[in-house]
Amino acid sequence: RAIYESSGFRLVSQEHHHSFGKDLTGQTWEMGL
Repeated sequence: RAIYESSGFRLVSQEHHHSFGKDLTGQTWEMGL
C-alpha cells in the first residue's frame, strides 16, 4: 500500500470477499495521468 501511495495512486474503493478459502479485501487504486 505504501508503494502505491508514494507513487501517486489513491485508494478509491475496497471490497471484502471470500476467495481461495480465505477472507480477503480487494482494492481499487487510481492515478491521474
